[in-house]
Amino acid sequence: MVLANFLAGGLLLIIGLINLSGKAPFLIAGYNTMRPEQKAVRNTKTIGRFVGGMLLIGALILLAAGILIQCGIFPTAVLIVSWALFFVMLIAGVIYMNTGSRFKASHESRPSVKTSRVEPKNRSKLIALISGLAVLVLAAGFVVYLVVGSERPPVYTINDTTLKISAQFGESVPLSDITGVGLSSVMPGNLLKTDGAAIGTVLRGTFQSDSGSVKIYVDTSKPPFIYITTKNGLVIINDQTAEKTQALYRELRDKIS
Repeated sequence: MVLANFLAGGLLLIIGLINLSGKAPFLIAGYNTMRPEQKAVRNTKTIGRFVGGMLLIGALILLAAGILIQCGIFPTAVLIVSWALFFVMLIAGVIYMNTGSRFKASHESRPSVKTSRVEPKNRSKLIALISGLAVLVLAAGFVVYLVVGSERPPVYTINDTTLKISAQFGESVPLSDITGVGLSSVMPGNLLKTDGAAIGTVLRGTFQSDSGSVKIYVDTSKPPFIYITTKNGLVIINDQTAEKTQALYRELRDKIS
């Protein structure tokens, strides 16, 4: 997937630089389909420079992310966050371009009238722009939270009364509720997330499966898996290596016995 960052980033860099000249309006999406009278009222140089600048920022985001991924710095998180930021910037730019009359050719020729009052129509567009950006920022923030959280491995703490799972969507399981513990190299079939996160091989939260509802905190690429049967249902966990998972299984088995 890192190749997509470099290819898209390089292409956007070239198109962005061409657009900055303001002499290539045919590269702007939708311009070629405009009627002549529509093109006449558009300031193509201003539009081209704005689009060029926007594409250059997008290119820098994707290329920088590609370099970080190549260096092995949170590859999954960086990949998803870079594309999320790119699309947020793209949508925000489109909203900005289509509100107000800032890109009309006749805009500069109109006499400027100073006023402290915002017209109702412009106020509505401003509110819509701010609301749209707020939603996009919140959505991007949630994506970042899910991705960054999935990069952090669970931490398991066992005391005399509780198994504490410190992870995204984690929980505490009373040892008195555990009725059985087993070790398996396979996961239940037909897993379907109902409440939690599933990013690549990392599963966190509540899932439906062939065995019914199950709480899962595993990286499926790192078997084996500890099956914990409780009074409230099945919980499946594992650690970062097979050795750590087996040690955790023995510790938990000794505690409940």
